[in-house]
Amino acid sequence: MSVIEALMVTGLGMSVVFIGLALTALMIWSFRVVPEFLQRMRRPAAPPPPAVETVADSAPLDPQVLAVILTVLEIELRLNAPDRGSRLTLTRQRQSVQPPPQRGIFNLT
Repeated sequence: MSVIEALMVTGLGMSVVFIGLALTALMIWSFRVVPEFLQRMRRPAAPPPPAVETVADSAPLDPQVLAVILTVLEIELRLNAPDRGSRLTLTRQRQSVQPPPQRGIFNLT
């Protein structure tokens, strides 16, 4: 076997392996795409638009209350600095009582 033939066999072997890898990747990708495509085809064309409901206007907020709410939101935004694409969610957290530090041999405070 000459060097040329050896390079041809090597090239063919490597190409078969990479084509097999590409086909395997396409098959794995199709496991996700094909069900989505079939579900999209089964869906109705367009759902009917929702009925328009009239909402009674509530009394306007007191400007001081509105200022307090906006201040709290701004402080929360600055303290937590969420990603600019995400929404700001305020959650109520429990205030826990921290136990007094224990004095021992290794933590003398």
